[in-house]
Amino acid sequence: MESLPDEAGEARRAWLSEMQGDQTSAQSDFEKSVAWRSVFVAAVIVTVINVPASPPQALAQPPIWSTV
Repeated sequence: MESLPDEAGEARRAWLSEMQGDQTSAQSDFEKSVAWRSVFVAAVIVTVINVPASPPQALAQPPIWSTV
């Protein structure tokens, strides 16, 4: 199968590369910021505290209709 001619391919690739270059230089280092690390540490602490916690008493008791 023969590919279709792409007469504007080089110009399009150059334009896209130029546009992507502008965007990457404008991005911040949010992942390295103190705020992001604080939120991540807080989430880990909450998760670690809640995972081994016992279930609520309503879920720990068998249902009323249980015959056990």
